[in-house]
Amino acid sequence: MPKKTKENNEVNELKKASSKSTSQKTSTSTAKKTSTKRNTTKKETTLNMKTSATKKVTTSKKSSTSINKKSIQKRETKIMEYYDLPYRYNQTMVKILAQTPSTLFIYWEISDTDIENYKKEYGENFFETTKPVLIVHNTTLNYSFEVEINDFANSWYLHIDNSKSKYNIELGRRPIQYNENIKKDYIYFTSSNAIEVPNDHILFNPNQKKLSFKNIKTNKEFKKEISNFSFIKDFSNTYDIYNFCNDINVSSSKFK
Repeated sequence: MPKKTKENNEVNELKKASSKSTSQKTSTSTAKKTSTKRNTTKKETTLNMKTSATKKVTTSKKSSTSINKKSIQKRETKIMEYYDLPYRYNQTMVKILAQTPSTLFIYWEISDTDIENYKKEYGENFFETTKPVLIVHNTTLNYSFEVEINDFANSWYLHIDNSKSKYNIELGRRPIQYNENIKKDYIYFTSSNAIEVPNDHILFNPNQKKLSFKNIKTNKEFKKEISNFSFIKDFSNTYDIYNFCNDINVSSSKFK
């Protein structure tokens, strides 16, 4: 083989080897660059995830604290002051109220000062040897009656027979048996306010000829002669409201 051809072959082999080494170097460098890029992107993503998580935690904490503050404010606004009514006012008094036309409500109290004064005047056993009473006065019909109560009560419901009347009440005590210190049959304490009990009867005008009715479903009104109703037979007297309602319902149904 000639020398030139050998030299040429050697030169070509050297070129091939150098090109391989350069290609290997470039591939390794590119691989290193891509790996470093991947690592940096991974680090960045982990950092971003951590920062977002911390942001979420902080925002959740802020929102929870704001919610807690709002709930506390709501709870605080719902708090109301509560006061118990006193059991007694330490005053000597008796009061009367009309619960219904036939029922009175009465409540009373004796002050500590008056209790001590009565004991000084009538003896230490004054309240043990006497009983409390209520004297009811009907000033409209000019009559009175007495109700015996007890020392364990400070209020009383009382049935009355006459409505549309004025009432007032006295609070006092009567001796249970003879006592040398108490030479009275009745010891007056105090009087109540005066009230007028409402009427529980319906009064008719004898000059009225007709009664008016209204159908609440149709809003139609109609009138009927009073003489057609059965309760007109007892027209001269006052009519009980409960009997009147029953009677008028039966009578009016006939005209429907």
